[in-house]
Amino acid sequence: MQTIVAFPEELILVIFSKLSVKQLATCRLVCKAWRDPAARAMFSQRITIRSEMQALQLYNHLTRDPNKLYLINSMHFKLDQADLPFVLHHLLHLTFNKRMKRMTGRVKSDQFFTTLFDIADRAPPSTFNRLERLPIYTGQNSDINDRKYLKFKNAVHSFSLRVVSDSQSLDGVSWRDVFDQFPNLTRFTLSGAPNGLGAIENKLEKCHRLKELYLHDIFYDGLTMDRMTREQMMAWTANNVNRERSLRTLIVKALCRPELIEYLLYKYPHVQHITIRGRLWFPNNSIRLEHYNLNRILDAVKGIHHKHITFVLPSYIEMKQVIEFVITRNEDIGFTIEHFDGQDELVMKIDSH
Repeated sequence: MQTIVAFPEELILVIFSKLSVKQLATCRLVCKAWRDPAARAMFSQRITIRSEMQALQLYNHLTRDPNKLYLINSMHFKLDQADLPFVLHHLLHLTFNKRMKRMTGRVKSDQFFTTLFDIADRAPPSTFNRLERLPIYTGQNSDINDRKYLKFKNAVHSFSLRVVSDSQSLDGVSWRDVFDQFPNLTRFTLSGAPNGLGAIENKLEKCHRLKELYLHDIFYDGLTMDRMTREQMMAWTANNVNRERSLRTLIVKALCRPELIEYLLYKYPHVQHITIRGRLWFPNNSIRLEHYNLNRILDAVKGIHHKHITFVLPSYIEMKQVIEFVITRNEDIGFTIEHFDGQDELVMKIDSH
């Protein structure tokens, strides 16, 4: 005699939570009793929308069974067209609510995001406090990203700021004044032309939770900035720099002056991984100053275990002079010829894992 045992619904839901959406769809067809718990498990997982047809199918299902709407908290979009299909507009109005936690993917349509902005404008201020992610905007309208950052501040995890004449965007946003309003901002890229170390500090001083900082193609007045001794740098940083202890990864691709590296490692004393790549600053073609600057930079990074350093050496330096410097240091220093800014250059490399 065959015995059929019915599993408690709580156990079925636990089992279903481990299955893929495709497996859950099969379970719905196997057993009538599994249909509803399988559907609930499906809608509790991340839902991916790649086409207008998928959006229509989801929209039809939710309008037939509105109770499933309250299970949705994660959606992934892959939409590479500039226009937003009509059904997607309505789907966003259905699904984008206070229960939504993650909307990921890549979207080109401006209207996709303006629809989200309109929904948020009509909702109470705290409605989207749980929202952790929004899709990456792949269109050309910079205003969309500006509005996205300002409208959904909890969803900002990374930010890129290019400094031209100031830190304002075309609509007049002073970004450095709102960085401390982004509680989840952990990755920051700074590029462009801040006017000296003080201007870099001005842009970074309200970023209190950074884990990764990337200085890329940054021109910080390094060629003309007044030279400061190690002692002068210590005094300047003590009086002008707010220290932050959360940063773990620092990547610098710029003209390599000791003042820049000393400033950054004073500001971020708990860096564990550092990458530096750039031309070594060489004022007045002085070998003595060259060695002095190298010593200051290498002393600054000495305590960091994971480091990848590539210095492009001045063309006038001879290998004999380089060797004379290397034997004064304890680091494992190597040399090679690399293509840099369109020409072959002698580079010094230090890799420590």
